[in-house]
Amino acid sequence: MIEFDRDLVGPLAAMAEGIGELTIVHRDVLSVDFTALAAGTPFKLCGNLPYNISSPILFHAWTTPRRSPTWSSCCRRKSSTGWAPAQAARSTGD
Repeated sequence: MIEFDRDLVGPLAAMAEGIGELTIVHRDVLSVDFTALAAGTPFKLCGNLPYNISSPILFHAWTTPRRSPTWSSCCRRKSSTGWAPAQAARSTGD
């Protein structure tokens, strides 16, 4: 997990205790080398994209030399309005 907010690193680690293994990288996501972080193995990239940097994060991930085979994200409707075809946007009921 990559988390920039230092105030969330501790609570996130505490929530993961007893559930499973979680490695938290305290860094700006735009400075992370995804291929190096995954040690050259295929990886999945998922996250809750902050409104103000959603596009830079997507472009950073897409330009990674060994791109992620799977991508999943959540973002606010306001920031994702132009990403999906009109029909798909209407089907969400939002």
